[in-house]
Amino acid sequence: MFALRSGKGSRKGADRSAGVRATPALDGLVLPRSLRKPARIIGRLLGGHVTPPRYAATMATAAFLSITGLYGTVVGGHVPTLVQAVTARSGFAIDDVRMSGNKETSDIDILERLGLDGWTSLIGMDADAARKRISDLPWIESVSVRKIYPNTIEISVVERKPFAIWQHGRTLS
Repeated sequence: MFALRSGKGSRKGADRSAGVRATPALDGLVLPRSLRKPARIIGRLLGGHVTPPRYAATMATAAFLSITGLYGTVVGGHVPTLVQAVTARSGFAIDDVRMSGNKETSDIDILERLGLDGWTSLIGMDADAARKRISDLPWIESVSVRKIYPNTIEISVVERKPFAIWQHGRTLS
């Protein structure tokens, strides 16, 4: 079905149209219509009728190495790290953290739960996970974490109400 042979000996003496000559091994072989053009292109490439552009080998090598690096990044699971690094260096690194509503909980405890380093990107940061980590603090009743692009995080905290008085010397808490 894929390759048909023309009639036995019916076109042996006939001239081929448009000057296209088949190789002796493929004489009489008829390719399906979808394979004719690729077969002609491959025949021209292998026959020396087409010259590649200048620096084609260099471009092909660069493309091969780029594709190999991208494949290794995806298979190795380094895509989130790569996205984090690229977006942080392109202006989306978190520079400002605004906090409101915390009286009993220190700013340092909240910042520690955010897990920020110097190059944390606003795009790569998971606000839901940060909200859950902050809400695990003892005084926190509810918290909201908002990303304000390009480089700010806003944290609003509602703390629990104290239900006892602690006296230590003359100080009440």
